[in-house]
Amino acid sequence: MAKVMLNGEILTVPNRTRLIDLLRSQDEPYEAGLVELNKTLVRKQDLAQAVLVDGDEIEVILPAFGG
Repeated sequence: MAKVMLNGEILTVPNRTRLIDLLRSQDEPYEAGLVELNKTLVRKQDLAQAVLVDGDEIEVILPAFGG
């Protein structure tokens, strides 16, 4: 098992969990924004190849709308 942080929340995930699978399982609206893995932007086409390891930090950054 690996401990990762998603938007400030610590989660335990199985070893070799793909980033895309974690985002989908947590209902994160990643399609509408940007995804950072350890402070590095991950392109949408690379989400399925990114495999999480213990200590990874993930942030989903969504646009803010308003007026």
